[in-house]
Amino acid sequence: MAKEAKVKVLHQDKETLCKILEVDVIGKKILTPIKTINLSYINPQIPIKTNINLLGEIYKTLDKKKLNKLVNDTDEQIKFNNELNTLIRKAQLLNIPVIMFIPTLETIKISDKEIEFILATQEYYSDFYIVPSIKRAGKLVKEGLEIDEYLNFIKKFIELLESFKEKPLMGLIPITLPFIGQLVKFYLKHHITAYCLDFDGRASTSLIQNISQLQRTLKNIDAFLHATNMNIGRPLKRAPVIPAKDVLSYGFGIDSLGENHLPPRIPEETRRRLGGSRIEEVKNLRIFNKEDYGYYKIQDKNTLRKIYPPDTNINLELLLDKSTHRRRTAQSMFNAEQISIETNRLKEVIKEKEVAKYLKKKEYIKEELKKIAKIKKDLTKPRPLTEYL
Repeated sequence: MAKEAKVKVLHQDKETLCKILEVDVIGKKILTPIKTINLSYINPQIPIKTNINLLGEIYKTLDKKKLNKLVNDTDEQIKFNNELNTLIRKAQLLNIPVIMFIPTLETIKISDKEIEFILATQEYYSDFYIVPSIKRAGKLVKEGLEIDEYLNFIKKFIELLESFKEKPLMGLIPITLPFIGQLVKFYLKHHITAYCLDFDGRASTSLIQNISQLQRTLKNIDAFLHATNMNIGRPLKRAPVIPAKDVLSYGFGIDSLGENHLPPRIPEETRRRLGGSRIEEVKNLRIFNKEDYGYYKIQDKNTLRKIYPPDTNINLELLLDKSTHRRRTAQSMFNAEQISIETNRLKEVIKEKEVAKYLKKKEYIKEELKKIAKIKKDLTKPRPLTEYL
């Protein structure tokens, strides 16, 4: 059975949408802004600080074939649950209090039995029930998916939820959809105060109009916003440093920053030209530097030493490991650790209502700050009567 997540605004910045929320999730209280880590990244052999605040994210793509197997094949269920149990144990290593299981579908045309399987999984492995996301939702709209069809799917999900254990329901909002306002108003009618925003592998600053529409609709509503599949910036950009657009999204009102689970968008022609090794290079992460909000392309030890912080538990050598898998895991954990440390700094700055002044000192996001100021300014403008209908 669904219940509201208890959300309370403790502090609000005056020039940005940064805020400190106290969110009560079935008795577990968290303070935002906060970082969320993909639990599959956690590796006991790569220790990160244990006194930082992190939430956990489990992201699973369930295509029609996979979902059908899970519902009808006991062996597949056991294998699936064993994977989830491993992730839960990883979360316990870092004392992660709240876990979100985010299912992604390729179609909303699934049976009641399949929806119930998703709900049963969230009942045991998630602190929220979360409406499933839709892979490449914007593309489905272009192919004919209409708002009523999508809302009927969500209605069915909420109806079937009534027979399950009581905990908060998180509404899923594919941020690329053209009917975000209608979707949020539907969720508000069901008293939903927590939302998972799926950015579909795009940067927050590339969807500024949609974020603005979302915030206008939620104006004067205390809501918890979690972001998933948000890109850090352009992965193909050759610059040695790119702006940390994902971290900047706290200024747009994002409370919890998750991971991007989607592969980079590489045109087929470019993919053929690059070849396998270059594509791996594109997929490699960059290192977040909280002092200037830049993501650095690390190719050698000297470059890394210049930005290597004294407050990390991750060995410098691990960030340069010859194994692509170990290097990416170490870099992912490092970024989660450093962004989490930065959220603690932000909390103090928010209390002082000095976020804009603080962010202006971050070299690589100065230009992007204008977009934050614009959204904040737009929210103070009178709203047309039609928005209240």
